[in-house]
Order: sequence, then structure tokens, then C-alpha cells
Amino acid sequence: MEDIAKDVIPDDFYKAELLLQIKRGCKVMLTSNLNPSRGLCNGSCGKVYDVLLDENNEVEYIFVQFDDFEGEGFMGIDKLVPIKREKRVHKPETGKKAHETYWKAQFDLTLGYSFCIEKIQGMTVNDWVYVNLGNNEKAGLA
Repeated sequence: MEDIAKDVIPDDFYKAELLLQIKRGCKVMLTSNLNPSRGLCNGSCGKVYDVLLDENNEVEYIFVQFDDFEGEGFMGIDKLVPIKREKRVHKPETGKKAHETYWKAQFDLTLGYSFCIEKIQGMTVNDWVYVNLGNNEKAGLA
């Protein structure tokens, strides 16, 4: 399916993976500013608690317990936040697919097991950290 989708849809439409493989307890990171005033911003980390399927047996919500969420958790469960599948629309301005309309359904989440230096800079990390500075090509990082 991935190859078929890439033939039909422009490359610049893919800002995220076509398939997010998760399971209960896996670490995830939020990729949008959902509610910054309550600690839900781009880069917020948490663990998958559960999922909710729709009538077509597709994931409609992913329930995540975010580390820094400030507020009452969903259904009274501490720090639990439902992340809804969002529909994104794209209309290219140029190219052979110009002015055609494409859409994709995605969750504003990515796996949160590793981060690049730019993402983690300034982040408070309450868990263990493994740093690999080998073969580094950016000045000032070693």
C-alpha cells in the first residue's frame, strides 16, 4: 500500500510515517502544540495507555499518559489524554499534481525512544539518557 500511495500523492505531503506501530506502554512524543498552557506541546512525551477503534476497526483515538500534562486526566485517569486521528488536506500549488486535493489521516504522535540533539536541547529529562557522540559532524557537540 505504501508504494501505491507514494505514486499517487506528492512527496512533500509525507511529513510523517505512513504507519505508526505502537503498543500499550510504548513511549511516544507529541508532534503538535495541542494545548501548551497545560503541558501538551510539540515534544511532550508520554506512554500509550490504550486505543479506541471505530466501526471500521481502525484506530480513532490513542490514549496517552503524558509526563508533563497539567489538568484532570481523561475519565479520571492521571495525566491521560485522548489523541484523535486528524484529517489533513493538501493542495499542491505547483507540479503535475497542482491544484488537486489530497488528504491523509494521522495522529500527531511519533515514537519517542530516541531524539536528535536539536529536539532534546532545553528539554527536562526525568528518565535515563544514553548519549552517543561518536563520529559527530557538528561543531561544538563533542
